[in-house]
Amino acid sequence: MQFKGDKATYVIVSLVAFILLFSIIRDVFGDTAWDVITVKVNVSQVSMVDINPSILSWQNVPPGGVGDDSYESNNYEAIWIENIGSTNITAIWFNSSYPSSLPFGTGNPNAYDAGNFVVISNGTTPFYFVNRVEYWESDSLYVRTHAAINDTSYLSGNIFGRFRNSSYEYFWEFNTLAGGQNCTYGNFYISDYPKTQATTGDADLTDNTPISINPVKKLLDLYGVGAVTINGTLKYCVVIPEDCSYVMFNRWNADAPGADSSICSSIINSGYFVNGTYIYPGGVAKAYIKVYVPYGVPYGPVGEGKLTVFVTTA
Repeated sequence: MQFKGDKATYVIVSLVAFILLFSIIRDVFGDTAWDVITVKVNVSQVSMVDINPSILSWQNVPPGGVGDDSYESNNYEAIWIENIGSTNITAIWFNSSYPSSLPFGTGNPNAYDAGNFVVISNGTTPFYFVNRVEYWESDSLYVRTHAAINDTSYLSGNIFGRFRNSSYEYFWEFNTLAGGQNCTYGNFYISDYPKTQATTGDADLTDNTPISINPVKKLLDLYGVGAVTINGTLKYCVVIPEDCSYVMFNRWNADAPGADSSICSSIINSGYFVNGTYIYPGGVAKAYIKVYVPYGVPYGPVGEGKLTVFVTTA
């Protein structure tokens, strides 16, 4: 026998049973509650930088060629300079290795230094050598120079050589005004346009505008320093030691002689890659990198070079 009110009674009984069950669960597990803990961390002042990749390698680059990221599948188009510390990076500069003497004509690939091939750009400038070193040559070949060039001409402060920029070569000459083997003061000349495999280039330096070289002291040594613009585009600080032993074309090395002098600072920003622009902790600076391999390099692995990255923090 069924009654009309049974369905309502069933719902009421079920509801009462649910309430009793919830009450039992609450009694077993308790009420939900929370509180807030304040977390404080004071980070110490630490200057740290991480450079990647740690190895760069270019394979089978031809003489007069440019080595970039296309020459090896695992190579990179740039190096990453990451601020992993807690202070701001305020300046970045580089130092690249170079051979200790003239390697050309030796037939020895180990006499060359891969660091002397490195060129870098910040993305808005052309690619520049960090601090390309060229040594004087004993013969000026077919080039007309102001002074006779021979094996002992450097003893009189007259030197001749080439600025090798991949497949472009610019002849240069320096004549001292200081007298004797003293290259801290004089006139520097460089080709207006380059020699290439197909052209002889500007082979007459006697009608070129002289670039003034003036003395700069670095620690206990004297150097001749001048600002040079090559082919109307590339701006370098030229550095010549007092003994006339080599010529350096500096762009990104703030430690090189004369980089912080008024002679060169206006054209190369004192040798800094980054200067006065903060790279905050966690930030990254990107330096695009290639190698310019000149003509006249023997096949095979050349002498291993080094690229050193320096930063200052504040």
